[in-house]
Amino acid sequence: IENGGTYIHNYRISNASAPPVFGGTESFGVSSTVEIRNWDDNGIAVASLPTVANWGNLVIKYSPAFAWNFGGVLTTVNGNFTIDNLSTINEVRFSANVATTLTIKGDLNIVSGLLNFSSGSTASRIMILNLEGNYNQTGGTFTHSNSNNLLAFNMNGSGKTFTQTAGALTNTNINWTVSNGAYLSLSSDLPVATSRTVTVTGTLDCGSTNKISGVGSVTVSSGGVLKTSNLNTSGALNGSVTATGGLTLSTGSTVELNGTAPQFLGARTFSNLKINNASGVVAKGDLTVNGILDLSANPNATNGALEMVIDYTGYAQNPYGVGDYTNSTASFNNLNSYVLTMGPSATTVGIGDVTGKIRRTSLVDNTTYSFGNAHTELRLNSVSG
Repeated sequence: IENGGTYIHNYRISNASAPPVFGGTESFGVSSTVEIRNWDDNGIAVASLPTVANWGNLVIKYSPAFAWNFGGVLTTVNGNFTIDNLSTINEVRFSANVATTLTIKGDLNIVSGLLNFSSGSTASRIMILNLEGNYNQTGGTFTHSNSNNLLAFNMNGSGKTFTQTAGALTNTNINWTVSNGAYLSLSSDLPVATSRTVTVTGTLDCGSTNKISGVGSVTVSSGGVLKTSNLNTSGALNGSVTATGGLTLSTGSTVELNGTAPQFLGARTFSNLKINNASGVVAKGDLTVNGILDLSANPNATNGALEMVIDYTGYAQNPYGVGDYTNSTASFNNLNSYVLTMGPSATTVGIGDVTGKIRRTSLVDNTTYSFGNAHTELRLNSVSG
């Protein structure tokens, strides 16, 4: 079947082997489509798909009389894989106990039916789903019932989305990864189950309202980027990551706040922190940055791109020469501010400022340190004699 061509298979015989039309050599163009509306069975089991090196677009509209196990023979779909067979009883399974790595270079579309990656129980079987396109679920069920061999669901595409508007996603035995070089935007919540993980080595953009939910854990690895435009007033990350297993920001990871209205940031330690919000970000607790602090332009003449100040009221109210205006311990000289601690090797880039208290606890002779702006620097040089 050449690129752009479509073959609709609506043929069945009572034979457990593959239909005769697939008895020779099959070649499917990358943009070809095979749509299966019927298939062989022998009254006990449904025949597996034939072993085909590469499919184009593959559409399953056949509602099997029994569970339909592909037996691990489906390994590459160069286009989209779509299931829309209306079945509510019998599953379509990519595998049972056969180790299976399936790469879908287009979208995974779940419209209706039951799709189970693996139903087996034999231990030490590797189960991997590499998705280079979008995840689109508008109905049906997607699951991986093989509890002895967890599914590694790797989202590998750039500029792709995760969307679930309906249907069931049973994630009990699934670990999610946004792979290095991938860029995934959430159009729906991404659920992570008990003792399961979401690992970000590429870029995961949660947007303004969607989140990583559930009771598992989230890790942003070195080189990984977590973006959020969430406006939660207790902190953008609190709104974008609600998974109760916790959020780990590894050394070399980056958190980027990219909203279009003022955002907030709760107390946390970061490796790299990027403020990419023209309206600025307001701290709701003490912060630590150990890597790169990247600041966009300040939102106005008073507030910095990162605002650490809690309240300016009463600060520096004694004019020069009045009372104990030189007393740094007086309350009116103590700015009511959270503290930004810059780590020993932390640096500042960008054109914006931090307003509020900035602290460094480790200073090395003859080293230049930035304080709240890329050009506000201090260098201490030892002097002999």
